[in-house]
Amino acid sequence: MNEALLSVRGLKKTFLSATRKVEVLKGVDLTIHRGESVCILGVSGTGKSTLLHILGTLEVPTEGNVLYEDRDVFGFSPDELAAFRNKTIGFVFQFHYLLPEFTALENVMMPALIARAPTAGAQQRAQELLERVGVGHRLNHKPGELSGGEQQRVAIARALMMSPSLLLADEPTGNLDPETARTVHDLILSLNRTEALTLIVVSHNPELAGYMDSTYTLMDGRLVERKII
Repeated sequence: MNEALLSVRGLKKTFLSATRKVEVLKGVDLTIHRGESVCILGVSGTGKSTLLHILGTLEVPTEGNVLYEDRDVFGFSPDELAAFRNKTIGFVFQFHYLLPEFTALENVMMPALIARAPTAGAQQRAQELLERVGVGHRLNHKPGELSGGEQQRVAIARALMMSPSLLLADEPTGNLDPETARTVHDLILSLNRTEALTLIVVSHNPELAGYMDSTYTLMDGRLVERKII
């Protein structure tokens, strides 16, 4: 197995409300190797999305460490963390979160423009990515003019715009019909193989898990099972 890209130790997450304390993650330990594909299974409400958001540095853990290549990312300054996230991590969510006023091409370019990359180069890469994910003929269409499957393909292209080391997908086909979902699954797994892209998917779909290198089950705030496919 390749070297560890991501290591998590003693990860806990507690949410506080006016009336109670909710422990969502109760001590998660996890090591993900470069190029590995991992599925984290669990029913709704088990904390899968919370775990993924912490791995993606979108949420801060209550306790524990998240190390990327032995660097504790929550020790970064806010600006350093934002730059790290934009460059290193790609996100694909159940809801695509495309900006409705922009075309598919402009949506994919957005991470590069935020990073102040040259516009011409960003446009060329965005076009290449859209062609690669099968929607090169929809460059100038806005999200409202695209099907659900096409929108998710645009979201995948956007996630790849900065050539990330890690792709995080949160129920990426939850709103798609079964046939379209299988097509998107195949696309994500193909990118993992051909790009040596480390992939972590959270899902309640055991069929998807069967195609991944490793599968974990999150239950009662802990990873309780690991299976090597």
